Amino acid sequence: MQQGYLTTSKKDHLTPIILNRDGPECFYCKKTFDDSLKLLRRTFDHLDNNARNNELLNLVLCHFKCNQDKKWNIDYQLMAQDKIRSNSISFDTMRARGITTHEPKQTSKEIDINVAFYKITKDYISDRLINQGLPAILYKDTAYSVFYIMKEQTGHGSSTTAERYINGLCSTAGPFFLEEEGGLWFIKKKLVK
Repeated sequence: MQQGYLTTSKKDHLTPIILNRDGPECFYCKKTFDDSLKLLRRTFDHLDNNARNNELLNLVLCHFKCNQDKKWNIDYQLMAQDKIRSNSISFDTMRARGITTHEPKQTSKEIDINVAFYKITKDYISDRLINQGLPAILYKDTAYSVFYIMKEQTGHGSSTTAERYINGLCSTAGPFFLEEEGGLWFIKKKLVK
């Protein structure tokens, strides 16, 4: 099993292979992709819901929305289980015939860790401010919490590293911002106009 988060180079390598195998539309709803709309943009789905299992047989391309809907959509979950079985049979047949699939070239561990740190930080903040609907979260507590998760998931990281990623997400281009209230710094979600 290929472990770690999908890096950009892995995605670039796997995308044409998956498109060739499954076709150019969403695996779940069978409609075309539209990169101009967030919910209809193409994303990778881990059929077994394990984001660290990046074997080709565990990956399909789908709409961002369908990827999110799969958490509650029993039909999509059953489709995913069937696809894993189907892919396993196909790969076993290919191996029996001596046909090999080329796995993506390995990226440096540093790049993989950077991708993981960004995802951990963004997911942590997004979960609290967007999914849980909190109006704000404490900057320092967030830095320490993100640092803890980084260490648990990758074995690397520091609170200073976590602060760098938080600051990037709170930059002018990022989806969040920092605001001081009563001597404490808070992270808040930018309002979309």
